Amino acid sequence: MTEHLPIRTRRILAADGSSHRSLYVVCPSRMGSEDIDTCKTCVRAQNVSASHVDCRPYMHPQLKPESWVGSIAPLSTTCVRESVIAGSLGGWAPPEPWAVPVVDASSRFVGFVSSDQIVAVATTARLAMIVSAGDMALGSSLVIREADSVLQALRVMAHGRARVVAVVDDSGTPRGVLRDVDLLPHLAGQ
Repeated sequence: MTEHLPIRTRRILAADGSSHRSLYVVCPSRMGSEDIDTCKTCVRAQNVSASHVDCRPYMHPQLKPESWVGSIAPLSTTCVRESVIAGSLGGWAPPEPWAVPVVDASSRFVGFVSSDQIVAVATTARLAMIVSAGDMALGSSLVIREADSVLQALRVMAHGRARVVAVVDDSGTPRGVLRDVDLLPHLAGQ
């Protein structure tokens, strides 16, 4: 059986305005993410295009990919370095409320910064130019591993009284952000 694995994108915004983009797939054999360059060298990868990888993965017969959160995380994630000044995030915000993962210099998750926080800081222009995303990051415990289940993600949200969690790889690097509304359709099959 061949799996059609979508290529996912993680972008990290830096304080100087630059960004770093990485491409990866969620490997059903590993139950975790794999950089696209590593995936290309795998013997199971049949075809690698700009949007997907055709793979013949080994999967445990009782394992359903939709039961672990790494396979249902959004295809694109944007993170900000903790050194990014909060005032620079105001024009970047989408129209709906948002929460963006904040990462340290090693790209490990340190918490979230929300649109509500940015609006609050932006009301004082002077404050908006000195407060960094790292200073405002909250929710460092709102994290789950890629192989965790949908139910585990909901438990973390309930325990933290939050509507969002960061999905991280083995090194603690965010690979996605899941909102409660992303998880609800998967509960029907549980």
